[in-house]
This record gives sequence, structure tokens and C-alpha cells, in this order.
Amino acid sequence: MYLKSRLFGLFLLVLAVAQGPFLRANTIVNYGTETPPQFSGPTFVCDGITLINTDYNDRDTGYCFTGSPYTDVVSPYTTAMSLDIVLVTDVLAPNLSLTDITYPTDDAVAFDGVNVWAGGNINDVSFDLIKVGTNELGQIDQWYIVVDGAGPLAGYTLTTIWDGTTGSTVISDGFLAENLNDPGSWSEVSPTPEPATGVDLALGLLALGALLIGKRRVAQAPRK
Repeated sequence: MYLKSRLFGLFLLVLAVAQGPFLRANTIVNYGTETPPQFSGPTFVCDGITLINTDYNDRDTGYCFTGSPYTDVVSPYTTAMSLDIVLVTDVLAPNLSLTDITYPTDDAVAFDGVNVWAGGNINDVSFDLIKVGTNELGQIDQWYIVVDGAGPLAGYTLTTIWDGTTGSTVISDGFLAENLNDPGSWSEVSPTPEPATGVDLALGLLALGALLIGKRRVAQAPRK
């Protein structure tokens, strides 16, 4: 019986080791209805986007843009939809005037309610310009972001602007969706553990429990 419990425990340990990379590779990112890419790294969660930062710099500061609902749209967009963006970059200093952070930005992705705007193996779009300004607390309160589509989004553009008083968000291939009054707001987000962490821990505890039970049964068994 001890041998069976020990073998079961070892099986769970092997499963935990094998399961971790599998989950990290396949249940990482939720870009709306898009298929997640196959990678792992620091995880940043913002509304409908979960971004895994794969850049070798592994910066650990994320900024989340939560857009206001569109006010004018063309199908398949609706006025219930909005734009969400995640940027992973250096910590932004307080009282920053509108500054170009396109290249210090490790990773960026946007979800407009219909399409994912991201580089790499998603749509290979280009965040051509990322400018932000901050208030006295280091929170983004001005921005100018321009994204050009590629692949399935070739010919599309995404622009969101706020100068502190006026601004807009426009998704366009001529015209698709816009909010010309209140684009949205930003918040800072910290990285969260990778999705497999909890599963790895649970399997590891089960394995440890199985091994301890096996040892206890051996200790309590009558000696012949």
C-alpha cells in the first residue's frame, strides 16, 4: 500500500512540473475572442485584456487605459463597446509634460471591442506613437497614441488623444467607431502571478499529502 501511495505522490509531482509550462503556454492571454499567443512572462490584467510581457527587459510597471463607450459606430461595433489599452513601460515620473515613451515601452496591446491591436503573432500592428503626461501623483492625465494596423487590420488606424481638456478616440478605416468627448482614463496596474502558479501549488500539496499518508501507514503497520 505504501508503494502505491508513494508512486501516486511521485506521479502528482511529475504532473505539477509538466502542467506548469503547459498552462503558461496555453491559458495565458484573453484578448476577447482571439487565440492567445504561446509565451509567458509578467502578467498585467486590465478589463478585457490580460497582457503577458515577453520583452527581454521585463519592465514591471503596467498602465491600463479604460475607454468610455463609443458614441458613434458602424457595425460590428456598438455603443456598448469601448477601447482598452495596456502599456508596459518604465515608472512614469510625476508632473511629466507630454513625452514620447514609444521606445521605452516594452509591450503594448489594445482591444477595441472587435479587434486586437498587438504586435508579434497576433496582428503585427505598430504602436507608432505613444506620448503621455502625468499629474503630481504620476498618473497619466494626458496622452497621444497612434496605432497603424497590419495583416488583418491593414488600412485601419487607432487614435486616442487627451490634452487635459479635450480629446477623442477614433477607430477608422474611413470610419468605424469614435468617442469625441470623453475618451477614458488611465490607472497603474502591477503584475500578477502567472496563471499556472495556483495549479502548481495545488498539485504539489496533493503530492506531498500522498507521500505523507504512505509513510504514516508504513509507520502504523504491525511488525511481523
